[in-house]
Amino acid sequence: MKNEYLNSIKKQFEYYKSVGEKTFDQLEEKDLFWQFNEDSNSIAIVVNHLWGNMKSR
Repeated sequence: MKNEYLNSIKKQFEYYKSVGEKTFDQLEEKDLFWQFNEDSNSIAIVVNHLWGNMKSR
């Protein structure tokens, strides 16, 4: 039961990782740093925050 759960989590992670990679493949570098306005975050900032959050756990 425990191994099935871990395998399921790994597959789900790999799926979302591939979706994210496909998304980044469609972007140019300048798109990663584009901000709607001064109060919004760029994709690069959001990903950096997510990375830091996941790393800390």
